[in-house]
Amino acid sequence: MQVGQITGFADRRESIGDARAALKNIASSLFQASGAELREFVGDLDDLMRVAAAARVAATAEAAGRGEIVASTSPGTTAWVREHAPTTAEGGAADVAACALAANTRGDRQRVGTAVIDAEFSPRTGATILREMEKLRAEVIPGAMESVTEALLIMGRRHGPDGVKMVRPELLSRFGSREFQRDQDKRRTRVELSRGVENDGITEYDLALDNESRAILEAAIGPLSKPVPGPDGERDTRTFAQRRGQALIEALRRGLSSAVLPGASTKSTVVVVVDEERLRDGRGAGRVLGGLDTGMLLGSETVRKLACDGQVMPLVRDAFGRILDAGRSERFVTREMLKALWVRDQQCTFGGCTAPAFWCDGHHLIHWVDGGPTSLDNSALLCGGHHTVVHRDRLAGRLIDGEVVWDYTAGSYDRHLNEWREQHPSPDPQADSVAAQQDQRPWFGPPPPGDDQAWQQFRDWVDGGALWVDEDGNIAA
Repeated sequence: MQVGQITGFADRRESIGDARAALKNIASSLFQASGAELREFVGDLDDLMRVAAAARVAATAEAAGRGEIVASTSPGTTAWVREHAPTTAEGGAADVAACALAANTRGDRQRVGTAVIDAEFSPRTGATILREMEKLRAEVIPGAMESVTEALLIMGRRHGPDGVKMVRPELLSRFGSREFQRDQDKRRTRVELSRGVENDGITEYDLALDNESRAILEAAIGPLSKPVPGPDGERDTRTFAQRRGQALIEALRRGLSSAVLPGASTKSTVVVVVDEERLRDGRGAGRVLGGLDTGMLLGSETVRKLACDGQVMPLVRDAFGRILDAGRSERFVTREMLKALWVRDQQCTFGGCTAPAFWCDGHHLIHWVDGGPTSLDNSALLCGGHHTVVHRDRLAGRLIDGEVVWDYTAGSYDRHLNEWREQHPSPDPQADSVAAQQDQRPWFGPPPPGDDQAWQQFRDWVDGGALWVDEDGNIAA
């Protein structure tokens, strides 16, 4: 039967049977193929699996649309897929079901389901797009969803599920006000380390980290996990996982055996590129550089917090992308100053907290990015948890008669900063006006009347294919 003659369902199913018979026991004849033929054959099989996955979604959508699944004994679409496609019991049935049901709807969700049936991307990618769409639907104004959906579809075609998951953080960091930071703050509560489970002398832990914690971990173990040649130049035979595990223990050992004081060891540095305006007004995010976490986003408030005690070296860019500030490490709280803070503050200065001094960070009362000096009078001890709270809620602290007094009113730092700036004029008046600029958030709030420029920019951005990825597949700035 010629391919062009295959039109009806019976003919197509017969051809599928022929293909199945051709592939059965294929291993017995593979020795006859040349190397080039083997490579092409693997590609043929991959393409066959791609269209087969799409056909499975199409068949499920047809069954659901007819009412076959509702009339069956299966409790739902996912169970129906598992029953009739047993290999999906190992995973994937829910993705097939989600895409099939989406194909039977209307609007943006139908576009995703149809794209899967047309084999533009896998059911897993389609299901990921559907989940990300629902997250974004609650965060963007209704008129933006068409462009956002197109962005998700483009990333799905080019980069699969991982690319799709890049879209929401990028949108939040680029066009949100403090949405990205709030999103990261929620994830901070999910940082967990399980109790170790010992088996035959080896203990296994489960570790879950948010972006901030991951950046710190990678900065700590990255330099220590590089391959180390033997004394005669022989190759390091340790696996990647072994090098990282041993690096983690070495980092902990160095921290415990610090020759200075507990908690006073030199911190590893996270390098982050961040725009000057975003760092000053706390919106958006910076991008980590230099390690396995390169490209990961950190909220601007998180960068400000970590910068207080030297855990972050910010590379600050102006509006033209030029680096303005390469960190200026002399602005970080020094060991000598930290010891002086221990003597003065004795513990975390946040009301009611009794965390000991050596658990605390040195916090700039006037943030260094706002021009605050690194001095004893402009510093205070805060434990990690309250350091996060102070930056998140933008709380002001003042040194009064040798004691740090906090104003626990949300946003009090901004009022205090304005007072401080009146007494310490900035050499760059434009920098002080950033916070007063109109909030440009076309995707997260009502656009100004008649202002279609931002929408057109986003559509051109999507249509032009320059959607956060360069020609090498890397995220574009």
